[in-house]
Amino acid sequence: RRLHEKLRAAEADNASYRARRLARALATSVCALPRPHLSGAADSHKLVPLLLGWADLTEPLARGAVLHALRHCVEQLRAPEVQWHASLLLGRLHDLVVFRDVPVLFELLPLLFSAWRVALPGLAAEERRCETGRLVDLLQRELLGVSDKVEARRLYAAHLPPFLPQLGLSLCASLPRLVEGACALLDEEVGAAASTPLRHPEAAPATVRRAFLAELPPVRGALALLAELLRST
Repeated sequence: RRLHEKLRAAEADNASYRARRLARALATSVCALPRPHLSGAADSHKLVPLLLGWADLTEPLARGAVLHALRHCVEQLRAPEVQWHASLLLGRLHDLVVFRDVPVLFELLPLLFSAWRVALPGLAAEERRCETGRLVDLLQRELLGVSDKVEARRLYAAHLPPFLPQLGLSLCASLPRLVEGACALLDEEVGAAASTPLRHPEAAPATVRRAFLAELPPVRGALALLAELLRST
């Protein structure tokens, strides 16, 4: 609670460094309590909405720290404590995906997928269908939107493939645009690898080769995303 109040004051003062330091302290305090101790803490049921309230911090590193703490809560609290806030949690995380700052997206994607797995069973059947449809629509839009943003597209390529099988048949209706997005990511990575010699016109062949090899893992990541997308449908 003390950190909560100090963080509120730092945000009001537009003190980025202080907000970043306090957000990290808040995340450290929350993450220090694993299961089952986290659920046994006083007011543990308030942690999810409390941290969601700080997901709007303007400083990306501070926001990333809060999202890291929120992921810990989602994964370590008892499922009913998370499911109690299912609609609030999933709706807020969907809203945050438009922020493509690397420190935010690095924490947000695994949090979004963990929250979907834990919180979704707490919703009624019709709400589950709606939330799944919203998530698939969000993913197809973002795959196209991040294709020209190097760090963001590589985060999607890393985090999305293990999650796709859980969406099942929901992927089918949106398959053309999802494939289009995955292909856009692959095109960008292939283009980056192919342009390696052009970026090192006077370098020794060994240097160019090392630079080219460094570009191959992202190409493989984009290929893995496309392959898993097709396999999951």
